[in-house]
Amino acid sequence: MIALTSKVQYKNYEPGEFAEIQQRTYEATLQLIKNYPWEKEHDHLVVDMTTPSVTLQDDNGSYLKLGLYYNHKFVLYYYDAGNDDLYLKSVVTLEESFPYVREYFNNPEQVPDGFKFENTWFKEKARHFATNDFCYTVDERRLRAFCFSFSNIVYFGFGLVLLFSLATHPIKGLHPLLAVLLLILLLSVMGGGIQILLLIKYYAIDKNKVLIFSKGKKTFYYGTENEQKEYLKQDIDAIEIKQSSNSGKNPIYDFAAYKIYMKDGTLLTFTSLLMPYLDFEQKVSGLPVKEKKRFPWPAAGTIPAT
Repeated sequence: MIALTSKVQYKNYEPGEFAEIQQRTYEATLQLIKNYPWEKEHDHLVVDMTTPSVTLQDDNGSYLKLGLYYNHKFVLYYYDAGNDDLYLKSVVTLEESFPYVREYFNNPEQVPDGFKFENTWFKEKARHFATNDFCYTVDERRLRAFCFSFSNIVYFGFGLVLLFSLATHPIKGLHPLLAVLLLILLLSVMGGGIQILLLIKYYAIDKNKVLIFSKGKKTFYYGTENEQKEYLKQDIDAIEIKQSSNSGKNPIYDFAAYKIYMKDGTLLTFTSLLMPYLDFEQKVSGLPVKEKKRFPWPAAGTIPAT
């Protein structure tokens, strides 16, 4: 029989995070399903597309996910990535899912019999089935996303509104050109100039850096494009997040500086240019984190263990 890729998720995993990814036959996949700790993973269950589960996939964009459901039942999700369609089938016992697993092995591109189409408008479904490598680097795409973040757009939009107001309603006794120059200077001092200064500093620290960090895995990787070192999350002594304010009204809201103190004395430093603040905050939930509401000037660099 053919082999298909199968992988598992646990309750503390984030969308796109999977473990034990490898090709398996039907028999090996059944063994994986039977050996999965379903009862243990049922504690504090939140039913969603990212859930304690075993997922199968083929090479053409179809997925079959077997997960936990309400009332100690199980649910099968069939996802057709090509058409972005999702189908569901609930079963009472684990054994009831086995024929659908076999049917998927026989014809992975065919929606299994008995599955019901699920209306999921405005939901991003692919992220719950496709594997994300959670590899963070500073490339051109990341720079564009950072520069055109919401808070920056709001800030510069506010500046444009003020410029338009000055042009249409000049201040009495003040030359329009001088008023515009003063406004540009004021905006630069208040935020724009600081943003540029921080961006230059953040880029100097994060360029050529690589961080592989997901929420559920017990390890993470940090280093350069050529070499990354593996670290255990249990060896983290403390995490420091430095941000001036978590209010979107703050013109430097998107700027945050991070420090990870390891128990062996290693200090890892990077910024929100490498990983956005909201992503990092969500991933380190449950770890020893200390947030400091200060100007987010980053530390000089990584300090290795002595």
